[in-house]
Amino acid sequence: MNGIVTLSPCHPVTLSYHFLMESLKNKIALITGGSSGIGKATALTLASLGLGWALTYYTGCKFAGDVRDQIRDMGRHANCYAPNLGAPAPIDELRPQVLHEFCQIVLLVNNHGLTRDPSLQTITSDMVTDVVTV
Repeated sequence: MNGIVTLSPCHPVTLSYHFLMESLKNKIALITGGSSGIGKATALTLASLGLGWALTYYTGCKFAGDVRDQIRDMGRHANCYAPNLGAPAPIDELRPQVLHEFCQIVLLVNNHGLTRDPSLQTITSDMVTDVVTV
């Protein structure tokens, strides 16, 4: 056996996946950190399966705009927002903005995070605080 499992179209796992994807089609999800890396890949993959997206980013406005445009090119609704998710007030401000535009969010992908210079010789306490706060 090669370790690869092939599921038939009638297998319960396959049916569950298809049911899930059909139930999410044309719905809206919110992804934090959606402008690059894993967040971008997740947003684009699920958009290709039918989801629209509200994206957040902390830096990288151009990248978030590019992801938004790629999702829109697939015929999906998408927009991007730039809250500082390390503080409660911007989160409280984000909620009504997103709900006003999209009415309902059915999925949250909590992907945000920061990276800083990993060198112990050059890292500052402010860098550590930023990473831990977000």
